[in-house]
Amino acid sequence: MRIDYTYLNELLQVFLDSKLPTVTWNDFKSQRIEDDHKLVFHIEILEDNNLIVESLKGSQLGIHGISNNYMINLTPWRLSSDGHDFASALDNKEFLMQLKSELKNAPFKVVFEGGQKLLSHYAKKQLDKLLSEDASTSH
Repeated sequence: MRIDYTYLNELLQVFLDSKLPTVTWNDFKSQRIEDDHKLVFHIEILEDNNLIVESLKGSQLGIHGISNNYMINLTPWRLSSDGHDFASALDNKEFLMQLKSELKNAPFKVVFEGGQKLLSHYAKKQLDKLLSEDASTSH
């Protein structure tokens, strides 16, 4: 299965839109994310890259495979700091479009690091703009 970044963005939105600091399997099901295999694949990609972590230290994400089905423990999950950063990068429509057209087969690490660089570049431009405005108003 290939990584679907639009789908990944939808999953990350479930975390970001939650009123609680954690989500469980049921939160994805209530958002009509139906394909269990696709969901597990993408959740595991996020976990592999430490973008989501289990909220209860010492436990696992609570997904266990049993002959092409899944047994689910409703362990709460949360986005890590890097997960929030990646969600912000994917939420940038221009980045997501470029990713889907030009980087669709790139390794996940390249995509993640590219998202970080994009956010850093954007933040630097915003800070430079604020600092130049501040300098011009202080004279």
